[in-house]
Amino acid sequence: MAAKVKLINQKSAEDKGEPIYLDYENISNPAVALASATLETIRMGRTIEALLQESLVAIETRDAKLSQVVFNRDDEVDKLHEAIKLYVTRLTTEELDNAESQRATNILTFTTDLEHIGDILGYLMNTNERKIAEQLEFSGEGCEEIKAMYSGGT
Repeated sequence: MAAKVKLINQKSAEDKGEPIYLDYENISNPAVALASATLETIRMGRTIEALLQESLVAIETRDAKLSQVVFNRDDEVDKLHEAIKLYVTRLTTEELDNAESQRATNILTFTTDLEHIGDILGYLMNTNERKIAEQLEFSGEGCEEIKAMYSGGT
């Protein structure tokens, strides 16, 4: 039977961008604190995944409103990144063994990468909105390149 995850901040579950898993009460326990940071990082990754999907739809359908929604949700990613970064930085003031220290570094690196993806999506959505406003379209080749990037191709 799987353990049930306790939401640290129930109110935040509805407030996008606010952390819900970061457990400051147990930050002096590296195993628990790293697990909390990992859960929040997974949540951040799921947000980026949703934004990636929505941004591709916005480009394919030339939907300026959806582009704006994606652009605005980057703030959500920024807030999660900042919260995780501060939490893990505070955690590193505790005694960590090598494995825990490496895991903390990995979380910081990964969340920074996710935040950069959010920034790139924001820029892409801004470009998409301008193209729509100016009644411009990506070329067929350009659309195929974008789809290939989204699918992991080159």
